[in-house]
Amino acid sequence: MKRMKPGYVPLERALSKLGIASRTLSRQWILDGKVKVNGVLRKDPLFPVIPERARIEIEEKPVAKVPHRTFLLHKPRGVVTTRSD
Repeated sequence: MKRMKPGYVPLERALSKLGIASRTLSRQWILDGKVKVNGVLRKDPLFPVIPERARIEIEEKPVAKVPHRTFLLHKPRGVVTTRSD
């Protein structure tokens, strides 16, 4: 696989990292011709993009980053949080 310039990621990974879809689903959308980057239809899942700078659309709808959520959990002593000891 060809190395990308710093800051660039494959289009399928960009969609995944933006929280839009899994890499597998992203790849399928790209191959089906549903994804545009800066107004140009892209059918190559490995097309290099900078996610923060590219205008990505899926079926003519702009993609927005899904907000990041953080959950905090108070775990008192003695509480087991694994599936097994």
